[in-house]
Amino acid sequence: MQASNINLMVPVGFHSKCVGKGEMLYCRLTTQGDKAMHLEEEQIGDEEAAWLASALEDPRTQVKELYLQSNNIGPKGANALAESLQTSKCFSLEQVNLSQNDIGNEGCKYLASALKTNSSRLRQIDLDDNNIGAEGSKYLAKGLESNTSLLRLDLGANVIDKNGAASLAEMLKTNTTLQILYLSENDIGNEGTVRLANALKTNTSLQQLDLDANNVGEEGAKGLSDAIEINTSLRKLSLGGNEIGANGATVIAKALIKNNHNTLQQILLGGNNINDEGTRALAEALKTTTNLQYLNLGSNNIGPEGAKALAQGLQKTTTKTTGHKKTSCFLQQLELGENKIGDEGTIALAEALETDPSLQRLDLDKNGIGKRGAKRCAQALHDNTCLQELQLGGNCIGVAGAKAFAKMLKINVVLSKLCFDGLGNSVGLRAMAFSLKTNTSLRILNVGRGLSDSGGVVGYSGCVEIANALLMNSTMDDYVAGVFLNALHGEARTKFRKLS
Repeated sequence: MQASNINLMVPVGFHSKCVGKGEMLYCRLTTQGDKAMHLEEEQIGDEEAAWLASALEDPRTQVKELYLQSNNIGPKGANALAESLQTSKCFSLEQVNLSQNDIGNEGCKYLASALKTNSSRLRQIDLDDNNIGAEGSKYLAKGLESNTSLLRLDLGANVIDKNGAASLAEMLKTNTTLQILYLSENDIGNEGTVRLANALKTNTSLQQLDLDANNVGEEGAKGLSDAIEINTSLRKLSLGGNEIGANGATVIAKALIKNNHNTLQQILLGGNNINDEGTRALAEALKTTTNLQYLNLGSNNIGPEGAKALAQGLQKTTTKTTGHKKTSCFLQQLELGENKIGDEGTIALAEALETDPSLQRLDLDKNGIGKRGAKRCAQALHDNTCLQELQLGGNCIGVAGAKAFAKMLKINVVLSKLCFDGLGNSVGLRAMAFSLKTNTSLRILNVGRGLSDSGGVVGYSGCVEIANALLMNSTMDDYVAGVFLNALHGEARTKFRKLS
């Protein structure tokens, strides 16, 4: 840290000619009046952390958020910060990020003492990637049993395992304040997950639980499903990168149906190999659950049949008596990237879009979608008044698909973000350019890869037309050319940049 970058006011007792890094940090906190202090990657160690701790007790300090991630703070530095948090003088700090340091179990012991006193106003503490094991987790759990201030705890990318999870589960039975708990990448396994799930049966405060990449299988999913049936507070459950499979997805779906007024609004199940069978079960749940707004099923080996089932779950139905369309599904975001739904599955989802459900974002990246699926999807968006974002990256929609989307953009007045690859050549690009001149809703367009004429070079006329279209369009914030721009040679590249 350079002294020239700091508004330095040397405290009484310091000699201005020999001010060190710790003193400069002290002055920065006490004199700049910032509410949020960013000190990431500043090579701050335990000694400098002690100076920061002293500054937090200075009445001039107004810092509410302190970002210390990616430094060299160990147990001693954590102890200094914890001691300050326990004093009545440290009244401003509400959020501290200590991610990617090395506070370990010993550092957790000190921080737990601060949490136990309830003298601080700390609302959030981030401790991910800090070499914290089951012992450290146990310390923190004890500190939080009676804590009434902390709302968020991040312990991701540590090594707390099933024993640490068990300690946190016991804490959740008595703590009535904590709302967000991140435990991704901790090797919690089925046993630890079941312990946490049992705690959720009585806990009424936790709203978000992240268990990504924890070797959770069908048994863990079953435990969570039992909790979902009766829990009244959880709004977001993240289980990405686990091994729950089709059976795990099915038990969760049945729990959603059994308690169709549960509070869950977001479920993330990406990378769990739930395949078409598990997807069909979740699609049935979509027909009855009333609160679910976001569903992530990316990288799950889902094929056309799974996509068709989801389409049925999304579709509005017409009642025989009134002729009005109705649905229990209020899903706003559906992520299906990196599956195998192909044209057949895309066509089914397009038909669901035509019934004008509540869906606002649809991710179909890398799904083997060609021109047939693209054309049908574009056609469905002619009259759709809800979808705001569509992602088709990593597919190959061809010239025909590009022309279909170009035609849609002349009519659709809602879509604000469109991403796709494989336009084929400059013919598709010119079609898009023509539509962009008059479209008033699109703000972000990413055409990614696959724009080539011959020899991998994008046609000069195509890039000129898209650049001129951007100059005429008054609503777009970003045109992301990706590999397209890199494919331009010499004069074409210069022309594009000047025009756009």
